[in-house]
Amino acid sequence: KTNELGDNLSEYAGKFEQAGYSASEYFQLLQNGLEGGAYNLDKVNDAINEVTTRLADGTIGDSIDLYSQKTQSLFLAWQNGEATQKQVIDSIVADIGNCTSQQEALNMAAKAFGTSPSATRSCGRFGPARLASTLLISSARVLVKTGSSPGWRHMPWALA
Repeated sequence: KTNELGDNLSEYAGKFEQAGYSASEYFQLLQNGLEGGAYNLDKVNDAINEVTTRLADGTIGDSIDLYSQKTQSLFLAWQNGEATQKQVIDSIVADIGNCTSQQEALNMAAKAFGTSPSATRSCGRFGPARLASTLLISSARVLVKTGSSPGWRHMPWALA
């Protein structure tokens, strides 16, 4: 759709693989990002790059108490080499999806995906919360065979 797939694959595919994404998950995420309002593939890739960087540099760890016990446990497991970044990201996204207030969800999303103008643009029209909903939809589409039901239905304001 955007004629930039080759450039994006060469720049980001290794990072996604390192984070624990399969090829089908990666392509589904790109597709959902474009359908969700990102104006090019680079913006979707940048958003995931941002959250993986925030995991590695300690930004998320410094505020891990914002997230569920499951996310906290996965984060510790990732630090010990027993989980992938993708598992931690999926759990963060589920936590955002399960929020009962928009402010709580926005706080979690901003901590994970950033609040700088470039990070917000990377996430599409609606910023970090929109990216979180895109990730939830991606997870739901990839996991549909398992019958999993992520919490994106709880945040219709992010899907609007």
